[in-house]
Amino acid sequence: MKIKVLTLIAAAFLMHTTMLKAQGYSTDAMLVENQNDKVAVIKCSGIDDKKKNAETMAVKSAIYTYLVSGIDGLNRGLPLLGTKPSSQAMSYVNNILESGRYNVFVKGYTVDDDATRKIGKQYQVHIRLELYIESMYKDLVNSKIIHPTGFVEVAETIAFPSIMVLPYSDNATMPQEIIEANPYMRLAISKMNEAFIEKGVETKDLEQMLRNADRYTAMKGDLDFVNNLVINSGADVAVYLDISNDGNAQLGNRVTLTLKAIDAASGRNIASKSEVSGRKKATVDVITSAMIQNMVDDFLRQIQISMANRIDKGNTIAIQFSIDPMSNVNFDMEVGTDYTPLSDAIIGWVKDNAKDGKYHQQGRSETLLSLDEIQIANTDNSDINDFSLGLYRFLRGLNLVVKRTITGNTIEITIQ
Repeated sequence: MKIKVLTLIAAAFLMHTTMLKAQGYSTDAMLVENQNDKVAVIKCSGIDDKKKNAETMAVKSAIYTYLVSGIDGLNRGLPLLGTKPSSQAMSYVNNILESGRYNVFVKGYTVDDDATRKIGKQYQVHIRLELYIESMYKDLVNSKIIHPTGFVEVAETIAFPSIMVLPYSDNATMPQEIIEANPYMRLAISKMNEAFIEKGVETKDLEQMLRNADRYTAMKGDLDFVNNLVINSGADVAVYLDISNDGNAQLGNRVTLTLKAIDAASGRNIASKSEVSGRKKATVDVITSAMIQNMVDDFLRQIQISMANRIDKGNTIAIQFSIDPMSNVNFDMEVGTDYTPLSDAIIGWVKDNAKDGKYHQQGRSETLLSLDEIQIANTDNSDINDFSLGLYRFLRGLNLVVKRTITGNTIEITIQ
C-alpha cells in the first residue's frame, strides 16, 4: 500500500512539472527595454484558435520564459527561478498563470496587428508587453520561492565582490579622525563587516590597512588618501558608512544609517541605502545591529546586479594623454604610412579596441588629449591592464617613447 501511495505521489509530481509545457507556451520573448529593473518591455508571441486567446498566451509565454527559461538582457539571460527550479517554484508558476494572478504584474500591452497571421487554423499574435519585474521579484521573495539576497541567476553566476567598509568622509578628514570623533562609527563598521561575513562576503580590514598607511605616499590631508587606501587594499568595492544618533533620555534613541557602495575600478556609485530607525528605547548598538540586518540583503543585491551589469556592458575607463615638455613630438605630427595625425591615430586605435567602439573625446590640443567614458571588456582575461598594454604596444610601434601609469579606472600616458 505504501509503495502504491509513493507511486501516485511521483506520478502526480511528474504530471505537475510537465503541465506547463503542455500549455504550448512559446519561448521567443525578447527584451526591448529594461526600465531601471522595475519594468521590462518585452516582445513576445502566442498561438491559439482565437485571436484574443492568442494575446493571452503571448502574455503568459513571456512570463513563463522570464521565470523558467530566461530572457537575454534580463538577469544575464538566466531564468529568475534558477537553472534547476524546485517543485515549489514550478507550482508557483502554474498557479499564477492558470489562476489569472499574473495580470497584477502586467502594466499593459499592445498588439502588433501587422505581424498577426494565421498558421493553419490558429492565430499567431505578436505583442509588446510591459511587465512589472520588480514587483514579480518581491512576490517571489514574499512567497519564499527565491532568497531575498538577490536574483537567483546573479547568485549563481556572479561571486560576491570583496568589500572594505569605511567611514563616510568629505576627503578633508582622515578616516581615523572620523572614527575617533564619532562614538558610534567603530561599532557600526564592525557590525557591517560581521553582516557581510555572514553572507559569505570577503571583507578587507580597514584598521589593518590604516596601520599599514606608511606604505602609501599620501600624507595627512592628501585628497587622494582614501582612494589610495581602497586601491592598495585590493577591495573590489568600497562601502562608505555614515551613522548618527538623536538621543533623548525620556524617549530613547533614533539612529540614522546611510550606506553607499563605490566600484573601486570605475569610481561609480553602484548601490545606496539609508534608513532612520524611529525612536526606540534601546541602546545604539542594538538598534544599529537590527538596522544593518534589515538593510544588508537589499544592499548586497544592488551591488551584485551592478557588478553583473558591468560584466555585460563592460567597464568604463578614461585615458589622459600628454606630451613631455622636452619632447619634439606633438599630437598634430603625422605618423604611419598614411600620414595620419597622431591624435587621430590614437583615437582610431581606441575606437577599434573599445567594447562596441564606445568612447568619448573630452578635449584636445597640441600637447594634450583626453578621452573618457571608454567602454572596455571586463572578463577574466581582459581588463584595464590588458587595454593599457595594447595601447602601449601600439604607441611603441609608432617609434614613440611612452610612460604609463594606472590609477583606479584612469590610464595616464606621457609621450616623451
